[in-house]
Amino acid sequence: ISDDGQIAAVSDRDDWMTIVDIADRSAPTVLGRYEFVSSTQPWGVDLVGDLAFVAVRSEGLWVIDIADPAQMSRIGRYLEIGTEFVFDVQVLGDHAFLADDWQGVTAIDISDPAMPVFADRLLAAERAREITLDGTVAYISRGIEGISILDLSAAPVMTELGSADITDVGEQIYSIAVVSPDLIVCADSHAGLRVVDVSDPSTPVIVATHAPDMFDVSTDGATAFAVRRYSAFDDPPQLFAFDIDTSAPFDPPSQIGTLTVADDNVDVEVAGDLVLVANQLGGTFVVDASDASQPQTLARVDTGGARADRLVRVGNTLAYVAFNDALGLVDISDPQNPVSLPDFPI
Repeated sequence: ISDDGQIAAVSDRDDWMTIVDIADRSAPTVLGRYEFVSSTQPWGVDLVGDLAFVAVRSEGLWVIDIADPAQMSRIGRYLEIGTEFVFDVQVLGDHAFLADDWQGVTAIDISDPAMPVFADRLLAAERAREITLDGTVAYISRGIEGISILDLSAAPVMTELGSADITDVGEQIYSIAVVSPDLIVCADSHAGLRVVDVSDPSTPVIVATHAPDMFDVSTDGATAFAVRRYSAFDDPPQLFAFDIDTSAPFDPPSQIGTLTVADDNVDVEVAGDLVLVANQLGGTFVVDASDASQPQTLARVDTGGARADRLVRVGNTLAYVAFNDALGLVDISDPQNPVSLPDFPI
């Protein structure tokens, strides 16, 4: 989503990037589509002005001019021989940071977008999958390798402030959400929600773990909401609410609420007093979390069987649901009566 909330860039992780004008929430318009070479597979996207910076699986970083979305063109590219999988990209100032899998995190100088050049690399963050920025601090999800914390204040130089292998065999970190400068929460595929004290970033410390497995996590201040993707043993899939102590010595977080939802939940986003849960079997749950101890389902948005993969919010009145092959829009200005707006193929 652009900084002014007017434009959305959507990657289908296959062949296309679609640019959608969302200035009029009731009548979004596809402005243009950019087709990538077959099998290149665009993944992460970050928008800066009229430029889209795209992490393209085995093709590195592409810079696409979207000033005229009907005539988009690639104006720059950075690719190294041997690149296998670029998962994500985040732009900070004149540098793009790539989650470069086995190559760790790569910094690219984009001061001249037409000529991106290598600036720095941090191999210590190998298996980088996702980058979460909090100012000039980057939290790196590294799958089975755990997490890394980077200082980007002297970009392009990246300084590893700390790292922690907080996973056991078969586990991996899917996502990270920031609670405060001293706390983050990680969604772990098997161990559940891991709350990590990063007040001393050189030594991240797990404060507590809440089992079972968690697939995604989102925060609203000291409240964290997490979803379990599948049923665990005899327990149904649930949305969990946790109260997190933000004052040292950080008492263990307490589970304050749960809500049973459908199987195969893959994403959760906080939008004011609402929590949105994306479900790959089709649909998005709109949950009233004004009282986190008693979350209540307000509505389930039927997406016609389409798989909901990711949720993005602009303000508190609209949810954007990215399907496998379409961008779906849901007007939640009246949470009890969400309205599915026309979706767009991507």
